[in-house]
Amino acid sequence: MGELCVRSVVVTGANRGLGLGFVQHFLRMPKPPQWIFATCRDPKGQGAQELQNLASKHPSLVIISLEVADPASIKAAAAKVGAHLGDSGLNLLINNAGMVKSKKLDAETLEDMTETYTTNTAGPLLMGQAFLPLLKKAAQGSPGSGLSCSKAAIINISSIGGSIASAFGWDMMQLVSYRCSKAALNMLSKCQSLAYKEHGILCVALHPGWVQTDMGSSAGHAVGIPLGQGHQSSCADFPCVGVAVLNPCPGFPACPIAVGAAPSVLVLGAGCPNPLGSLHGPSFMVVQGFQLPPFPWSASFPQPWLGQGLRHGLHLPLCPTAPCDSG
Repeated sequence: MGELCVRSVVVTGANRGLGLGFVQHFLRMPKPPQWIFATCRDPKGQGAQELQNLASKHPSLVIISLEVADPASIKAAAAKVGAHLGDSGLNLLINNAGMVKSKKLDAETLEDMTETYTTNTAGPLLMGQAFLPLLKKAAQGSPGSGLSCSKAAIINISSIGGSIASAFGWDMMQLVSYRCSKAALNMLSKCQSLAYKEHGILCVALHPGWVQTDMGSSAGHAVGIPLGQGHQSSCADFPCVGVAVLNPCPGFPACPIAVGAAPSVLVLGAGCPNPLGSLHGPSFMVVQGFQLPPFPWSASFPQPWLGQGLRHGLHLPLCPTAPCDSG
């Protein structure tokens, strides 16, 4: 895969959380984009202070007012971006802005479903329509064939919570309106990919993982990958609250784990050795209230007992006692 090289990018919901993280990442790139358009509902408000601070230091960062649930606001934002870019077009549109209502199925309302769907699904649809002419320009002006983010792309930030096959985390959080909106966003991404492919525009939906943001922690669970921290993919893929539960290494099954103050999440990657035996990765485990002495993952560990705890949403604060032997 070639290095990402874009001249221009639009990030929605850029004043906090994932959106702000995207902006910070682009600014830190060895070859940052010439233009980074960061959008949010209230650019001059207190909630956008960190974004304002970045813009004061980086002339390439332009903050634009945008409400993704308002078609007129979207068209106005597209016009402002187009005025900056001229004939060069827009390389990358990241539809990140979103919302979540933490309600169970029996408590869901028409108002909540409509509001969530409008922001999380209709918003990316309208954004794609409004910015399509700019994306087409970028694709037409990019050399070479094929599709890529460096050429022209729409990236819709989705969630595994919208997966119909897995209904991931249902026992922990039902989040019905959010799940439905993300499932619809996944289909929208497929439709966009089919419709815009002929214009040379890549369209995908991405699940970033559970990240520590205001929205990511809104359900009351202080979990997730720390914002801005690299996600290490391996058979011991454990980024969680502040630190990794285990160091990625070939000796994963024998790594010692002990009770600690943090972190609180253990994630097993698909196809990796699973010390719990009865669970099959990818597995997400959040356990609370257990006091355990240091123990190694081994066949002798009482797997059914821990499995019972996991099924009941308990929270086991795990942390490494020592790094694994990577030799």
